Amino acid sequence: MKMTAERISIASRIEALRGDYNWGLTWGVRYDLPGLPVGHIFPPSQVYGEDQLPTGELLPGTSVVDDLLVGLVYGENCYIVAGYFVEAGNDSGEAVLSECEVMEVWASTLRAETP
Repeated sequence: MKMTAERISIASRIEALRGDYNWGLTWGVRYDLPGLPVGHIFPPSQVYGEDQLPTGELLPGTSVVDDLLVGLVYGENCYIVAGYFVEAGNDSGEAVLSECEVMEVWASTLRAETP
């Protein structure tokens, strides 16, 4: 998949932020509700069944896109996040992070784009 200009910009910004932190964090992108501040800690994400409906179970952390080349983009409220890697997600380019924190709010123009 070809990286869009915005995905390249987000990836570049993540690299710049990563240099400011030496904590062994995993970085990614989370698309969520608007208006979340820097420092917001996301709760664990829900588990979805094959029917795409929530099962009532929770993941051991928050679902994020950790590979912008293949990860799905779900909306326009984009947050650059960091946390501790727990496991790979079920979707391509997805990871599950514990203590997933908003490190920067990104004014995204991406909308329902898939790779």
